[in-house]
Amino acid sequence: MRFKLALNTVSGIVKCFGIGPIIVDDSPSEIKDALRAIGGQVFNQDSGTSMGAARRQAVKVALEQGAETIVWMEPEKHPLVSFLDQLVCQLNFNAADLLIPRRCSLRSYPTYQMSKELEGNHEAGSLTGRPDLDLWFGPRVMNRRAARLMVEYDGQYGDRWDSIFIPVLMAMKRNYTVAGHTIDYIHPPEQTAAESDPSMDRKRDEQLVMLLDGMSRYWLKQ
Repeated sequence: MRFKLALNTVSGIVKCFGIGPIIVDDSPSEIKDALRAIGGQVFNQDSGTSMGAARRQAVKVALEQGAETIVWMEPEKHPLVSFLDQLVCQLNFNAADLLIPRRCSLRSYPTYQMSKELEGNHEAGSLTGRPDLDLWFGPRVMNRRAARLMVEYDGQYGDRWDSIFIPVLMAMKRNYTVAGHTIDYIHPPEQTAAESDPSMDRKRDEQLVMLLDGMSRYWLKQ
C-alpha cells in the first residue's frame, strides 16, 4: 500500500515540477526500478545504516546537487504535493530558514494516531514555547542553512524519528527563523484504513515516548 502511495508522490512531483525527487532506499531492486521508471532519483541506502542516517543521506544529496530549497517528506504523503509550491513560497515570504507545515485538522487520520500526535505537539509546544508548530506532521521545508543542521545531527537520541525533530530544536537554539504555515492536508484514506490497528497504536506510543524524551533531554541540557 505504501509503495503504491509513493508512486503517486513521485509521479506527482515529476508532473508538477519537472524534476525527480531524491529517494534513498534499501528496498528490493524491483521497487527501486519502478521508482526510477517514473522519474525518481533513487540512491541505495548506505549499508547497515539507520532510519535517521538514510534521511540525512537524502538531504546531503540535495545539498550536493546545489538545491537552494529542500523539502523532506514521507513518500506516502502524496496529497502534500499540491501544496509544495505554496510552502516554498511561504518559506521565502517569511524569510525563514525552516518552515513546518501545519494541518488544519487531523480528522482524516486514525483516531488513536490523531490523539497521540496532538499530545506530542502539545507537549513539544509547552517545552519549546512554540505551540504553533505541527512537528508531528513530518514534512520539513528548509533553506540550505537549516538543511545543514539535518545533516549535522548525530542521531544521539535514537536516530529514528528524532532525525527530523531534534534538528528543529537545534535551529531554535541557534535563533534560526522557524515558521509555520497551515494547509488543508487530507491523509490518504487507504493508509488510514490500513493503520487503524493495535500494532500501529503501540508504535504511536513508542514514538511519542521516544521523541518527547529525546527532545526534553536535548532542550534542557546546558
